[in-house]
Amino acid sequence: MGQKEEKCEANIISRQLKLYFHSVCLTLLSLLLPLSYLLLCRLSYTPLSPTLNFIILYVVVSFLSVSSLFYSITGHTLHIELPNCIAWVILCLFQACITFGIEGTIRDGFQPIQNAKAFAHEMWLKRTFLLIGIYEQMMLWKDKFVKPVVDSTFIEERMEQRIDRFLMGLSFSGLWLWLLQTEVEPLVLASTRVGFSRRVGWYDFIIWFVTFATLMTGFVRAVQFLVWQLSILLQLMYCRVEEQADGLAQGEDEV
Repeated sequence: MGQKEEKCEANIISRQLKLYFHSVCLTLLSLLLPLSYLLLCRLSYTPLSPTLNFIILYVVVSFLSVSSLFYSITGHTLHIELPNCIAWVILCLFQACITFGIEGTIRDGFQPIQNAKAFAHEMWLKRTFLLIGIYEQMMLWKDKFVKPVVDSTFIEERMEQRIDRFLMGLSFSGLWLWLLQTEVEPLVLASTRVGFSRRVGWYDFIIWFVTFATLMTGFVRAVQFLVWQLSILLQLMYCRVEEQADGLAQGEDEV
C-alpha cells in the first residue's frame, strides 16, 4: 500500500509539474507575436537588408493581422490546420528572426524616435485600440501555431484553462508596460500620423498595413464589447420594468 501511495503521489506531482511547464511554454512562445511588433517598428525606422527570416516575419505578422481582423468582423476563423512539422519550422524560424533581428538593431545602435513622450500621451483611444488589436493577434497566433506545437511536445492535448488566459494576459500586460508602451506604441502612432522622414519603401507600406489592420481589430472588438454591455443593461432595465408592471398589476388585483 505504501509503495502504491508514493507512486500515486509521484504521478500527481509529475502531472502538475507538466501542466505548469505547459502553461509557461505556451505563454512565453505566445509573447513572440508582441515582440515581433518591436522588431517590425525598428526595421521600419532603420531597415536592414531583406533576408529570408525578415520575409517570414512580414508574412506571418501580415497574415495574423488580416486573419484577426477577419475574425473580429465575421466571427469565423480561417480553418488552417498545419502539420506539426510545418508548425515547428514556422515557430523556430519566427523565433530566430525575432531574436537575431532585435540583436541586429541593438548592434547597429538603434535609437527610438525623438519626442516619443509626445505620442505616448495623446490619442488614448487609438492606443487602446492598438493594445486590444495586438492582444487579439497574439491569441490567434497562440491558437493556430503555438498550442499545436506545445501539445504535440507534451504527447497529449490539453484543454485551455482559465489560469492559462490569466497568465497570458498578465504577461502581455507586463511586457506592454515594460517595453512595448515606450517603444512600439510611439513608433506605430508616429508612422500612422506623421509618416516617415525618409522616402517610403515597401517595408513602410507593410508596417502601415499591419498597423491599420491592428487598429481596426481593436476598434471592432471595443465596439462589440460596448454593444454587449449595452445589451446587458437593456435586459436588466427590461426585467426591472416587467417586475414593476407585475407588482402594479398584483396591487390592482388585490384592490
